[in-house]
Amino acid sequence: MIQFDKRPALLDRPDNVSKCGILRNACERVKMNRIIVKAGSSWKPEGYPRPQMTQMILFLNIGGYVMTDSAAFNIKEPALFVAEFDKESITICAGKEDLHCIQIISSMNEEDCNQINKSHMVFPRFRPFAQAWEHTMNTISAPDSNTRAFVLIENRKLGANNMGIFRSEGTAGAKVEEDMLPTYDQFIIGLEGCDCTLTVNGEDAKLEAGDIAFVPKGAVFSFRCSNTGMIHHVWYTLNRAYDA
Repeated sequence: MIQFDKRPALLDRPDNVSKCGILRNACERVKMNRIIVKAGSSWKPEGYPRPQMTQMILFLNIGGYVMTDSAAFNIKEPALFVAEFDKESITICAGKEDLHCIQIISSMNEEDCNQINKSHMVFPRFRPFAQAWEHTMNTISAPDSNTRAFVLIENRKLGANNMGIFRSEGTAGAKVEEDMLPTYDQFIIGLEGCDCTLTVNGEDAKLEAGDIAFVPKGAVFSFRCSNTGMIHHVWYTLNRAYDA
């Protein structure tokens, strides 16, 4: 059975910051939350020790800014923010509209920690979706796939964490052919305009904006659209190849 989270965005809650856990039992090394920062309000996420834990925040809409002790970034479009672990404080402020976020906290094993230390990446990192790197994939190589792939987190640069985007061009029956990731647990996060069918081990589920699905390692999965649908989602994977 496909594990899905289709809960509403908590807009009716009076809190300045609304927080709700997502698919808690899907992957024991990943903790994921939906966060809504009310318009004009701020949120201060907790810090986590480097490199044993990584914290990533997806901003799904625009407006507001994220600030650390050393840098500030305007949220002018959907973006990925990777914190400086527990070295700096973080303040996230919403603008005139509620700010919708996905918080991802993942635990790293010894090999993952080694990879993070070797990558020499500078944090914090802020990458708007428009600055993601386009890359090729066999599953979208067919002329009629009508889908493009982009990378937000490069393989092994942030330990077991990898992240990217699938986006179809137009509405001409876009697709991502069957694939199977033997060592990667995967979360699928529907973005604006998303309207497609996710198939996992032969079971179908409708994926729309705001939906989050979990695909376990070793499962066969694919995406297909009608002539009026759209593929548009973030894929976030955790590499389990180095698990003890």
